[in-house]
Amino acid sequence: MTDVDAFVERARAALAVGNPLVARGYWRRASRLAPDRLDIWVDLCKVTELPADRIKCLERITELDPGNSGAQFELAQLRAAQERSKQPEPQRSESQQGPSTNPGAETSVSPAEEISAAMRPGITDEMRRQWDEAIATGKPLVCINHPQRETSLRCNRCGAPICMKCARRTPVGFRCAECVKAQQAAFYTVRWYDYPVAAFIALLLSVPAGFLAGMAGWWFALIISPIAGAIIGGAVHRAVGRRRGPWIWLAVGVCIVLGALVALIASPRALIALGVFAVMATASAIGVLRLGR
Repeated sequence: MTDVDAFVERARAALAVGNPLVARGYWRRASRLAPDRLDIWVDLCKVTELPADRIKCLERITELDPGNSGAQFELAQLRAAQERSKQPEPQRSESQQGPSTNPGAETSVSPAEEISAAMRPGITDEMRRQWDEAIATGKPLVCINHPQRETSLRCNRCGAPICMKCARRTPVGFRCAECVKAQQAAFYTVRWYDYPVAAFIALLLSVPAGFLAGMAGWWFALIISPIAGAIIGGAVHRAVGRRRGPWIWLAVGVCIVLGALVALIASPRALIALGVFAVMATASAIGVLRLGR
């Protein structure tokens, strides 16, 4: 097997495990050794994101395969977008700078901004380019958090080199902890007043539910506690407008336990039943809130 074929195999293996950044580095090395192989340029284009780099790949693809209409069309689109970005935006006069007629125009977010918002801050395209070049030339990378540790693993979202201690396994591959936190934060829409609302509703509903479980006995508590927890979780979820927050579930769980303690003060003999209620109702409510149903 030649060096070119070895690079291609490594690139495909890296892509198969969800690491397109490493795959791109190997395909770049292969393209330098075999600039006339069309399949290498096609595969490289599939994992290339920067418009300037895609233009280079598409130019080479159209040179090697002039009949590829798909590549020609995308190349024309990218060139047109590149030309538009170079043109200065015309300034509007003061009479034209009035309030926008589209109320949502100022708050709209582009897909690129949504992606960058869920990505580790501080990582630039230039940093990713340097890491790609280091991989392509065979130079070792060091963990972005631990400079003394060499690594070949990179976050498949921001591209930062990470060691195994910093890596987090996700359904789509390894990511750094910062990208995982940023992606989770992008889904949190909770407002500050949602927490007291959630706590009030959970406590209001858990006290009578606890009294009912205490009077019925532990065997009946096994049946009604999960149902009561699901009702409490669903009521809280609707009361906060179905907004998600990192600690809504904790506030509700604490209030359910407090509700069980209030019921225990009134019925000290129902310790076992209220213990069952506190555990099972809390677990059921947290399950509803964490899943967002």
